[in-house]
Amino acid sequence: MFDIANSRTIVLWGENVYISSAHLIPLLKEAKRKGATIILIDPVHHQTTQLSDLFVQPRAGGDAALAYGISRWLLENEQHDKDAEFYCDHFDRYRDLIQSQTLEEWAAAAGVSLESLQALATAYASGPSAISMGWGMQRRRHGATTIRGIDALATFAGNIGIRDGGASFYFQRRTAFDFSFANLTSAFRTILEPLLGPGILEQTDPPIRMEWVTAANPVAMSPASKTAAHALQSREITVVIDAFMTDSSCYADVILPTTTMLEEDDLLGAYGHHWLTAMEAVIDPPEQARSDYQIVCELAPRLGLAEAFSGDVNAWRQRLLKKLSE
Repeated sequence: MFDIANSRTIVLWGENVYISSAHLIPLLKEAKRKGATIILIDPVHHQTTQLSDLFVQPRAGGDAALAYGISRWLLENEQHDKDAEFYCDHFDRYRDLIQSQTLEEWAAAAGVSLESLQALATAYASGPSAISMGWGMQRRRHGATTIRGIDALATFAGNIGIRDGGASFYFQRRTAFDFSFANLTSAFRTILEPLLGPGILEQTDPPIRMEWVTAANPVAMSPASKTAAHALQSREITVVIDAFMTDSSCYADVILPTTTMLEEDDLLGAYGHHWLTAMEAVIDPPEQARSDYQIVCELAPRLGLAEAFSGDVNAWRQRLLKKLSE
């Protein structure tokens, strides 16, 4: 997470708050009134530049190189966290990575001038600094690597685990829905998401025989990607539900095509606040695609759970809305 209320420097990395995070605007204005410096990093010039004190415009896809370049500047100017090598794994390899190119080379790879890179690094080093990331960087080739590069920068700079810092592109949003009316029993056991791969492999009482993956891509999203892949591949059966062939789909025994948000009626939670949005289909799905709810409803009678999953998706929407309006 990140703490913009108390940060001295706030970095909006690939985020147009006027479009995607309007609820942050009052907080950013208040932080700026209290003296915070706001930095915008984005390949697109947009309205959020009105809030920023410094705007850096890398080429599309140049964000990882920019993060490595900032880390190189921090190292050269002894502005990094000196204790990072003691609490970070593979610190030497990361140091070798950021030193593999000069500041000029990292700036060129990012598509910015050396002066812009230095100004950005100087401002970030004047923290405590918090980074709020948009979702565009992750939604491209090597997107996970880019996010991890920015996370590594925040750690290298000493902005992780402190009140005034942080780096985040995700907010817990599942609490927007209250499912208590469904009388669902608690899960028999849980595994922490960052430890999904090792957690599956280590379960022995009893061992996990099947994995069902929906609305997730653990092979790409989990920190230990190879371990997560092995966990999927080594089960007796792995089922992946997705609209696309993901990294996780490659390790599935069964792939069930699902609908996209343009092809189904649903309720949508938000990233960063607790308002709900009603979704309505605007196009028909491909013939073989089913929504996640349809898949569950067709499977439930075969498991003796037909009564628990009675009613269509609109009936479930009304149940959710009725509970939330009480």
